[in-house]
Amino acid sequence: MDALGPNAKLWINIPAVKEIIAISNIHDYQIPEIQEAGIKTVVIPLMEGHIYASPKQFFSLAPETSALLILANKYEFHKYLVSTGLHYLSPRINSNPKTALYPLIAKRVDLYAGNGIAYLDSYDSLLKLLRQDLWFQKPIMLQEYITGELEHVCHLVCKNGEILWHAGFVFTLTEASIIRTPSNIQSISRVNITKEVLSQFSACLKPLNFSGPCNIDFKFTPYGELKILEINPRFGGTLLLEENRDLLEEAIKHILEAALN
Repeated sequence: MDALGPNAKLWINIPAVKEIIAISNIHDYQIPEIQEAGIKTVVIPLMEGHIYASPKQFFSLAPETSALLILANKYEFHKYLVSTGLHYLSPRINSNPKTALYPLIAKRVDLYAGNGIAYLDSYDSLLKLLRQDLWFQKPIMLQEYITGELEHVCHLVCKNGEILWHAGFVFTLTEASIIRTPSNIQSISRVNITKEVLSQFSACLKPLNFSGPCNIDFKFTPYGELKILEINPRFGGTLLLEENRDLLEEAIKHILEAALN
């Protein structure tokens, strides 16, 4: 709400925007129809649930339901990469936890925003995890752990699978054997995304015919291999930080232009 609400400073640099309405609960609010000639309403959903709930009579730049269903489930996303010949971008999935090579990452396949992700150093640690309420009898997958203190994110705006804009960041973590959380980030820096990496992202997004903002979490193996951890069909939190409002402004401008044309 601070980053994109009516009082956000970025709107000053987008003079074509005449009015901003921030809606916290779209189910309880009816977006007014604008009668003034030449004025158009653009809806920008901020979270996955808002995409489903957004009224369809207004302009928007958002993914199709089929793409959302694939990206909302981590195992479905892994299967999607395999089916499109992009299996090399996905960390290896282990189907037998007893014989798997640890450490591993356990993931609830149905959660997002860093919830339901755990680092496991042994089979015993998995058994303990599965007794916790968050994990007990819930759908999970065991994924290869990509070691290293550096984790990357790329924020993108796309239309029909084409990348219109992007910005990259690298997180330096306090340890190599942990999951990224707000408390273990040592530093965040902007980073250039190479054409080679961007082409791999494009290969992921084109078959989905993806439209809208998204953020891609990824790491590099010690051998320099790109591994995509997940694709979230929404703005990422890093882009909403005060120090990155210039990039958010760029993203919004691209969204508005693509939604109206």
